[in-house]
Amino acid sequence: MDIGQTLNRNKAKMFINSLCYNLIKKKKWKNKMKTSTKKNILFVFLTILTVFPIILVSGLASVPKSAQAARVSFVSGSGGVGATLDDWDPAIATSSQFGSLEPLVWLNYKDQQAYPALATSWTLHPRADEGSNTGGVAAISFNLRQNVYFMDGLKWNATVCKWNYDRNTYITGQNVQPNNRWQGIHWFNPASMASRFTPNWNLSWAFSDPFGNGGKIPVVNETIIVSEYVVNFTLNKWVTLVQHFTELEMMSSLTYKDFATTTIRGYSGQGVLHCVGTGAYQFVFADNVVTQTALAVKNENYWNKDFLEAQGLFVIDDAYTRWYATTEARSTALLAGDTDSSGYQAQNKLTDMAALSASPYHKVYKTELDASYATVQFLGREGCDVPITITSGPFVAYSGMTLRDMFPLIAPSIGLPSGTQLGQGLNKTVRQAVSWAFDYDDYINVQYADIGAVRCDSPLGTECAWNDHTVPYYEYNLTIARQVLLSDPYYAARATARGLNINSPDSVWTGQAATNPIEFFTYLGDPGTPHKTATLKNALNHLGFDMNETVGTSIDTEWMHSRRAMKFDMFTYIWPTGKLDPMTWMGVGMNLLYNSYALALPKMLYNFAMMQNSTIDSLMATIPWAGTAAQPMYNNLSTMILQEAPHLYISHAQRGTVVNAGWNVTEEALERGGGMFLALQWVGGARMSAAPPTPPLIPGFSSSLLVIFSLVTILGISFSITKKRRKL
Repeated sequence: MDIGQTLNRNKAKMFINSLCYNLIKKKKWKNKMKTSTKKNILFVFLTILTVFPIILVSGLASVPKSAQAARVSFVSGSGGVGATLDDWDPAIATSSQFGSLEPLVWLNYKDQQAYPALATSWTLHPRADEGSNTGGVAAISFNLRQNVYFMDGLKWNATVCKWNYDRNTYITGQNVQPNNRWQGIHWFNPASMASRFTPNWNLSWAFSDPFGNGGKIPVVNETIIVSEYVVNFTLNKWVTLVQHFTELEMMSSLTYKDFATTTIRGYSGQGVLHCVGTGAYQFVFADNVVTQTALAVKNENYWNKDFLEAQGLFVIDDAYTRWYATTEARSTALLAGDTDSSGYQAQNKLTDMAALSASPYHKVYKTELDASYATVQFLGREGCDVPITITSGPFVAYSGMTLRDMFPLIAPSIGLPSGTQLGQGLNKTVRQAVSWAFDYDDYINVQYADIGAVRCDSPLGTECAWNDHTVPYYEYNLTIARQVLLSDPYYAARATARGLNINSPDSVWTGQAATNPIEFFTYLGDPGTPHKTATLKNALNHLGFDMNETVGTSIDTEWMHSRRAMKFDMFTYIWPTGKLDPMTWMGVGMNLLYNSYALALPKMLYNFAMMQNSTIDSLMATIPWAGTAAQPMYNNLSTMILQEAPHLYISHAQRGTVVNAGWNVTEEALERGGGMFLALQWVGGARMSAAPPTPPLIPGFSSSLLVIFSLVTILGISFSITKKRRKL
C-alpha cells in the first residue's frame, strides 16, 4: 500500500474515533451505560461497516500513487510437467537468465530481423562473387554500445565481447554433453559444400578434421578487436547473417574469469554468482525444491533505465518466476491472480484458455506460429537402402553402410517396396494415400480448439519467406486417396478380393476395415494428442485398413526396438526464414532433415526415418547460391519432400502469452521476450486485482434503493439483537 492510501485510511479512522468519542463524552451516555451502551455501540459498529468501505474506497480512488510507493512485483508462471531450472550458462543454456544477460542484437520473431542491443549498428563485408557463387558475407563488424557496465562494475567493450565468443566457440566445439548442446548453431560441416569451393573460399582444410568432431568447423572463424568499441567477426560459411549473433548472451569476463574453458552448471554450487550481465534485472535466487520460485530484482544501473522510465515503462522492481507441476495448476494460478503472466504453445498449453480469454482481468496475446511441425512419421523403405559416405571423424566406421546395416533391429519394420505385403512397416503407396485421407481441418479445429493452429501446406513452413501457397499439396480428398491405393497392383488386388472399388461408399470401406481389413497397423501414439490418433485411424479405416495404438514413452524402446509402424508428433524445426541464408533455422535447418549426409549422425534424433534422394541433395546444395532462381527450386524441393519424406505434415500451432490486463504490454516486451515470455523492462502499468462478484440486484429495486434497504436492514438487525439481549 502506498502513502496516499495510508493517509486516507488514517483519515477514516480519525473520523470514526471522533464520532465514538463525542458520543461517549455525553452525560446521558454515561448515565445509561449499562442499559444502552451495547445497543449504541452495535448500532455505530454496523453503520460503520456499511459506510466505512464507501468512504475508504472513494478516498483511495482519488489519490494518485506516490513516488514512495511500495515495490512493484511481477510473477511469471512457468512449468507444466514438473519443469525446473537447469543450466543458465549461455554456451549450454536451457533455462532462463531472467533478463540478466543481453546479446549483441535481438531477433524480432515476426519479421525475423535483427535489432540493436549491446551493439548499436553493424556492417556486412561481402565476399567477392566467384562464378555462380553470389551474395556471400566474409565478415561482420559491430559497433558496440558505450557507457554500459556489467552488474559487477566491469565495462562492456570489445575485449569482453571477444572473451565471450572465444569461450563459446571453444565449449560448443567439444563432443561431450552438455558442452555440445548447441553445437549445431555455432558449428557446421562444410563437406556438402565442396562442389561450391572457389579459390578465395575453400574449406577443404576441414576435411582433415582439425577439431576432432567429424569435420565440423566453427561458423565464426575469428573474433578481432578493431578498437575499444568495434569488433569484427570473420566467417567460415559462405554467408552468415546478423541474426546468428542473437544466439549468445554476454556475461561478465570478470566474475567468470575462471570459467573461460569450463561450463557453469545449474543454479547452485561451484561458488559462483549467477547471471552477472548487463541486463535490466539482476538474478537473486532460485529454489527448485521448496518454494519452486526464482527472483530477479530491478537493475537500477541499467543502461537504458532513464529512457524506459520516461515512457512509463520499467516499473517492475521484483520479477518472480514460479514453477507449476501441471498445466492445470498454472492456468488456475493465472485465473486466481497468483501469477501475472504465462506463455503457451502446443507442447505446453494453458488448459483453461476459454476462461482466460473471457476474463476481464486477463488479456491473451497471440504472437507467432510455432516453428515446429505437428506431424505423423511413417516408417518406409525410402532412404534406407542407399549406402552413406563418411570420409572422417568418429562415425567414419559407418561409411558404406545403409540404415538397415547400422540398425539391424529395426530392419523388419522399415518396409518393402510398394506392392509387397508388409508386416509393421508402411510403404509409399499407403503413406501417400493416408496423406489424402487425413482430415486436416477437423484435426486442427478439435486438437487446437483452445490455442489455435494453422495447416502447414508445405514442409517449408506456413510463415517461411520461401513458401509458395499457390503450389498444390495434399488435401483431404478420399476419392484421390483411394485412387492412389488402387493404382498399386498389390493393394488393388486385395481391395477387389473384398469387394472394394473406387465407387464403393464410405460405409463399405469402413465396414471392411472393421471386419476384414486389407492390412493392420500399430501406431505409437502420444497421450497429448488424442484427436490425432482418432483422425489417423479414421483415415486408415476409410482406406480399408485398421490400426491400434500403443502410447509411447520412449522412442528407443517402444518405437525402434519394438518395430512400430508409425510414430507420434515430430518437432522437426526446419523452417527456413532468411533470404540470404535459407537453409538454416536456429543454425540447424533443413540440412539436418533432408540431406543424405545427415545419416552419418542418427543418434536417435527425431529425423530418424530419413531419406536418400540425389535430386533433393542437388537442390539443397544449389539453393544457397541460386539468387533469383531460388523460388522455383524451393517449390520443387517442397513438392519432392512431400512425395518422398516419411512424414505427414499437419499443422503449426499458435504461440503466445496471457497477461494480467492491468499491465501495459508493449510490442517490444512481447518481441524481446520471444513471444511466449515478456521482456519486463518494456512493461508498464500495474496488476489489476480481481474484485469479488457483485451480488445480483433484487428485481424491481434500483441500486440506490438497494443501498437504503441495506441500511434499514442493518438497523433492524441491531434493534432485534439488543432487544433480545435485554430479555436475558
